[in-house]
Order: sequence, then structure tokens, then C-alpha cells
Amino acid sequence: TYRGTSVKYSYKVTIGTQRLNCQTSMLRVPIRVLSIAGCRADSGPGEREDRLGPSSPFMEEEGVGDSPADLIMQAVQDITSKRRASYFNIANSRGKVCKFCLYKRSYRLGEDIVGTFDFTAGSVQCVQYSVSLQLQEGIEQEYRVKEDQQDKLVTHSKHHEVCLGFSNSHMVLPIPLQLAPSFSTPICSVSYILHFEFVTSVSGTAKQPVPEEEGGSEWQGPSKVDIETMVWDLPITLYPTYPNHAAQASQLQHRIVGPV
Repeated sequence: TYRGTSVKYSYKVTIGTQRLNCQTSMLRVPIRVLSIAGCRADSGPGEREDRLGPSSPFMEEEGVGDSPADLIMQAVQDITSKRRASYFNIANSRGKVCKFCLYKRSYRLGEDIVGTFDFTAGSVQCVQYSVSLQLQEGIEQEYRVKEDQQDKLVTHSKHHEVCLGFSNSHMVLPIPLQLAPSFSTPICSVSYILHFEFVTSVSGTAKQPVPEEEGGSEWQGPSKVDIETMVWDLPITLYPTYPNHAAQASQLQHRIVGPV
């Protein structure tokens, strides 16, 4: 299920009833279908050894008695639970800005994207930064309305912080439950990126020394700073979550407005 800018995928269950000598009544109930692209319910012996969870020779043989939905969600958990930290050196033409650490690049809907910044590893001073979770919708060439039609970008969550004088910082981006997992069809493809914007100082600012006397001191930020902005995109993959978790995004709020 996906409601995009140029493409829409929707599913409905149609229920029809009829009484004798009466007209037929039709009811269409919309349902949400989550894509499981990139997930394999069956895995080889080598992959089973890396699977998270209890392992005992006295337990039932894997796959016996499990429904297809359980096997699919187990495959999603195996993919998204593995943490392999990736380190990226962020730099521009004047030097290195910082080192960024992302613990994994595969997430389930509803998870938080957590990353850390190390500004002590850079020589260029960073004034502020922002990170956005963006959906990228691409239409195949033969289905485009215009030949020069560009991919659509939609921002869903954003983290912004002023980091002037910081040695380290971190960001947390929640993934909304109503998003569609990453998928691709012959008509379109839906993917996700982390869009970074770094505002750096061109000339730098004077660092305030640590006060030796008790009581501390007050630091006044610069009134004018020569800056430049740099951007960077990092692709990530989103997978479906458990159906009962995904249903929370579409539940209606109930409120009693009178006596029952």
C-alpha cells in the first residue's frame, strides 16, 4: 500500500450482501498491504547459525508449525537486528568536518535511527547540522509524463542542532509507522535516504578557554560568522514491522461525547 505523488497502490476488500427481494449492498473496506521485498522466509543452514534467539537441540526443528507470517517477520528481525557500525568521514574542499557513525542501515517501521557525530576528528568548524529522513519516489522512464520528470522527495522527520563548540553530538530520527517499506515495481521504485546539511565556518571562531576559577564564566557567541553549506545523502532501507504495530498508525481515536 502506497500513496505517493505520482503513483498510488491501494487495496480494498469488497463485501456484498443481499436479502430476498432487496437490492445488493456493497461495502468496500480498505486494507493495508506491506511489501516484504528483500526478505526471504527460508534460509540456509549457514544463515540459521547467525539467527538471533534461543538455540537448543531439544527444541522443535525450525520451520515446523510456524506460519508464513512468522517466518517472514523472523527474516525481517534477522536483517534489522544486526548492528554493523559504519563510519563516514565528512569533508569538504577545505578539510575534514567530522566523523559520523551509523550503527546500521536497515530498519523496521517505527524504529529510531540513531547516529553520532565526532567533531574532534575534523579541522573545519561546524556551526550547525540537520538530518532529514526523505522518501524518494522514482518513476520508470517509459511511464513518465514528461521525459525530464525528476524524482520526488518528501521529508518525513528531521533533526536539527546547533553544534558550535561541541566535541560530540548525536541524532535520533523516528521512522513513522504510516510509511511504506522500500520496494520496487516495473512502474516505480520507493527508497529512503538520510539527507544531511552541514553549515561550516569559513574563517573559524576563537575558542574560549576553560575557566580555572570556581563559578564558571559566560560565553557570548559570535554576532557574525562567514559560513558555507554542504549537503550529503546516505541511502538506507526500510522493512515492514509487525502487523499489530503497523495497525496503530491507522487506528481512529475514540471519544465518548455523551452517555452510552
